[in-house]
Amino acid sequence: MPDKTFGERIEQETYVDREGAYLICVRDGMLAVAETSKGYFLPGGGMEGDETHVACIKREVLEETGFSCEVGRYIGSGDCYYFHDKLGFFHPIQHFYEGSVGERLSLPTEEDHTLAWIPIGDVNTKLNPLQAWAVERVLQSGNSVRLRDFRQSDIADYVRWFTVETEWGNWDAPWETEEESPETVERYWTRYYERHQNDAPDAMCYRFEIEDAQGTHIGWVCAYTIDTFLEYFDTKEEMLAIGIDIPAQALRHKGYGTEALRLFMKYLKKMGVKNVYMQTWSGNARMIRVAEKLGFRAYKRIVGGREVNGKRYDALTFQKELGRVAI
Repeated sequence: MPDKTFGERIEQETYVDREGAYLICVRDGMLAVAETSKGYFLPGGGMEGDETHVACIKREVLEETGFSCEVGRYIGSGDCYYFHDKLGFFHPIQHFYEGSVGERLSLPTEEDHTLAWIPIGDVNTKLNPLQAWAVERVLQSGNSVRLRDFRQSDIADYVRWFTVETEWGNWDAPWETEEESPETVERYWTRYYERHQNDAPDAMCYRFEIEDAQGTHIGWVCAYTIDTFLEYFDTKEEMLAIGIDIPAQALRHKGYGTEALRLFMKYLKKMGVKNVYMQTWSGNARMIRVAEKLGFRAYKRIVGGREVNGKRYDALTFQKELGRVAI
């Protein structure tokens, strides 16, 4: 199942499926692309026979640019539905890998193709929406973790985290103690997945899943709006709070959470967000340290504002100005 779908399938039409693999190489703020008379495209193309993704990318990069390449981490996949002027109703399924362009080995063998470099800031205007989406996901990668969109396979993780491996709930709003059945959790996240399948490519994303360097789904970051009383408020207001959860205790104290939040703030800053807030309680020393490490300042303290296991704790809100402070 692709991570992201663009366009809508017309049920009564027969589509030509075409699976391919593509390289995403970012160097010094520039993106490697194949330049053609029809525009710019990520180096890569359709797979031949029983070719692997990596073999396809290496062959296509050589044919299109004349350069060798190294293929690294798998980023994800996407597909789209549209009408092609030669193929008719077309359904490309594209797999994306992070990697690097090497040395020139020959001249391109594909007519009207050459290697070019475009500024990362031009991705959304020069690439098609599917490939621009894939490049944006690479930019949300760090040394230890990366942020990605929600996948259908994540539903099982959320069922486990909300019904079995629930220790994380002792720290994230532990005053909210409502228990849910596996069926209820599965229905909720299934609807969430379906609801966000056709989000516009340039729409701001309020939630990302966190993967470690091995591609394991380990948690999530999210943003939510708060009102002037610092309570959750279901509207698009200026006061945007961010949060994070990494449910497995063994994965804490490794810097994953700090890096994931830093990546999320970079994304929000790029989307035009000026200020972000973080909220926790005085009994959560780990989250307070993360806020301080990321450069948040104390914004408001409500003495005795939270009750956990019969004991009163202070409700804490921190603030960071994204427009002025380096992330």
